[in-house]
Amino acid sequence: MMRDTLRILGELTPQELPVPADFASKVGQKIPVELSFSRFSLAGVGELRWTSMQSARADILAVMIFPNDSMQLPIFAAEFVVLGGKCKAAVVDLQSASPDAGFRPRVAERLRDLAVRYAELRSDTLPDWCRDHFTDEAIAALGCSVDDLDHLLEGYRLYLTAYLQFVRDSSPTGSAKECRWLRHYKDHHIEHTPGRPFMTAAYGAEWTERFLREGMYA
Repeated sequence: MMRDTLRILGELTPQELPVPADFASKVGQKIPVELSFSRFSLAGVGELRWTSMQSARADILAVMIFPNDSMQLPIFAAEFVVLGGKCKAAVVDLQSASPDAGFRPRVAERLRDLAVRYAELRSDTLPDWCRDHFTDEAIAALGCSVDDLDHLLEGYRLYLTAYLQFVRDSSPTGSAKECRWLRHYKDHHIEHTPGRPFMTAAYGAEWTERFLREGMYA
């Protein structure tokens, strides 16, 4: 999966960035889940952050691409959660930190035809906390079948390709306002992330809070 992601983003020359040793790899003591965290710079566009947690009963992946301050770009957001052989969530979207981001109509236009392929898997209701950022074109399958995973992973690759095309068509137009909204987006996810209870159970509260604030959503 990481290989596919880096291949699709190849023209952005992903370069791996250093991360603290205790963020790069960690095994839970109470729940033996192995966490891996990586960061990649993307040719002046932004930063890819990759978090995976795996065990005999858990397979969790979160992928975020945050834009640089100089780029008015959507945030690529994806998460796949499989626990106990059941797919609890599969989400892929191109989101905006700001509610009035000018590129929102272009995102909708670019994703509309793709979204039709996954409409039957989209959940009717989404948690209140995520409604501010999810687009109508998001892949948002909550409680889906593991039999649908290959189809959903295809969606991940297609949406990532759409994100790359969006990057090609964009130019540096960021501002301090976008920077503030991006910080708000990250803080909102730190506060509401549904993975906190699981991570806290596996790695402890202190490490989990530090990882969310200084790693995943720094």
